[in-house]
Amino acid sequence: MSVAASDESLSAAVRLIESVLPGSTLADGLDRLNGGQSAQIFRFRLAEGPGDIRGRELVLRLLPETASSMTEAVIQAEVAKHGFATPLIRRFGNSDGRRYSVMDHVEGATLFDADRLGALRRIPNQLADVMVALHDLDPAPVKEALAAIDCASACDAQSVALADIDACLGVAGPTYQVVREWLSANRPPVTREVVCHGDLHALNILTNGGLSVIDWELAAIGDPAFDVARTKLLMMAVPMELPPFARPLIQRFGRISAQRFEQAYLAHSPMSSELICWYDVLHTTRIAVKVLAAHDEPQRSNPVIAGWAPTLGLLTRRIESLTGAQLGSS
Repeated sequence: MSVAASDESLSAAVRLIESVLPGSTLADGLDRLNGGQSAQIFRFRLAEGPGDIRGRELVLRLLPETASSMTEAVIQAEVAKHGFATPLIRRFGNSDGRRYSVMDHVEGATLFDADRLGALRRIPNQLADVMVALHDLDPAPVKEALAAIDCASACDAQSVALADIDACLGVAGPTYQVVREWLSANRPPVTREVVCHGDLHALNILTNGGLSVIDWELAAIGDPAFDVARTKLLMMAVPMELPPFARPLIQRFGRISAQRFEQAYLAHSPMSSELICWYDVLHTTRIAVKVLAAHDEPQRSNPVIAGWAPTLGLLTRRIESLTGAQLGSS
């Protein structure tokens, strides 16, 4: 296997493939794929190697070095096994401290790229339909698979999010302690457990005659409202690089889409507005304190923070409106 020596990330990916698939030979080389803000993603095909994957179009997903578990691969593998539309995981594990997964490559454009003019009308209902289908899966096999690899923490999405907030409070500033107290005082019980994708939006769904969900990095077991509120926030905030003059208009359209998504989901699976509100505050606070905690970190080194940083004003205003806290939003 050969690759340009000047591209260390490609070299590292080739070395990993050689390590975890001994005796394999690349047919053409590696192609870097777009997407995956945290992970590195490559497409490849084996000319020689294990029979179940030889000749297939495959994707190697390399998690960031800070990744401590294979939660996403386990959850994706389990939901695929039970009929949910997502690329089939062929291999996953740990190689020299790097978590990786190898899965089938799925052709197709994202929901957003497939028809941008019709996105506002079409995407909210599609997102709701996909989320309802995911939440209808039995979470028990997924929980068992997570327990088998000592990832029981992923079975409590609510607690993981609160722990993330607590880890950033010291840097984010004392005003957010009031919000943290609000979350504790109003914390709802989890009365129904489902598999939550945690990052379901139009760029994480491929359309190829059907719909296929990708990027399970934030997947966990939790209340359905955890997923609903997260997708609503993504649609409202639009955390991506945008011209400053266009952001307010695009976010206005995003709020309309978020409302339509919520209505479409609740038509299938009702839940209280108070429950969605609590998870809305949870997600919004989690992101806001992470942005504040990374204030001195070069944003180019963290594309997730870079995407969310321009939305900080919107996030703080939303927290204020939902909780009554005064955070000094601009």
